[in-house]
Amino acid sequence: MTIKNRVLALMGMAAALALAGQSAQALSIIDPGAANGTTYTTRNNNDLGLAGGRSQTVLVGYALQALGPGTLTYTYVGKEAGYTNRVAFSIHAGGCGFNTASAVAGQTCSDTTDGGLLSFRFTSSGTAASVWNGRDFTLGGAMVFGLIQVSENQWYILLDDSGGNPNDKDFDDLGLLVTFTPASVPEPGTLGLLGLGLLGMVPALRRRRAIRR
Repeated sequence: MTIKNRVLALMGMAAALALAGQSAQALSIIDPGAANGTTYTTRNNNDLGLAGGRSQTVLVGYALQALGPGTLTYTYVGKEAGYTNRVAFSIHAGGCGFNTASAVAGQTCSDTTDGGLLSFRFTSSGTAASVWNGRDFTLGGAMVFGLIQVSENQWYILLDDSGGNPNDKDFDDLGLLVTFTPASVPEPGTLGLLGLGLLGMVPALRRRRAIRR
C-alpha cells in the first residue's frame, strides 16, 4: 500500500468512527423484568393533547436508557385535571423535579448523564405507591408509566395511577417529554480539516522515504 493510500485509509477510519459514535448515542428502551414489556392502547381518553391524539399506544414495563453521555432535558407536558386535583404526583429526575400541584406546561429542567438508565421515579402524595425507571413492573401495578417514542432522542414518559383498573388506563396523570442531546462529536468540518492535514503529510512522508533510500 502506498503512503497516500495509507493516509486515505486513516481518514476513512476516522470518519467512520465519528459517525458510529454519533449514531450510537441515543435514547433506547430495555426490558428490566422477566419479559414483562408490552404495548397498550388507551381507550380514546388521553387528555394531554399529544400529537397522536387521544388514543395512544404506549410501551409499558420497559426502562429508558441513554446509550452514551449527554444532556437530558425534561419538559412538563401536563396532567389530567379531573383526578389530579386531589392527588399530587412528582417525578424526580437526577435532581430536578415536577409536581402537578405547581408545575406549568412547558416548564423544563435539565440533567446530565454518562449513559445508562435514566434516573427518575414517579410518586403520589395520596398513596405509598411509586414506580422507578429500571425497576420491574407490569401493566397491573399500583402505578405504571408508559413510553412513546417521538424521535431517536425524544420520548414521552406518561404516568398512569389507576393501578389494576384497566378501564382507566389513560396515561395522562402526569406527562413529560424527555430530550437527549448527545455529547459533542467531531463535525464534518472538523473531519475535513483533519483530512487536509493528513493529505498535507503525504509530501513530507515521501521525502522522508526518499532520504532513507
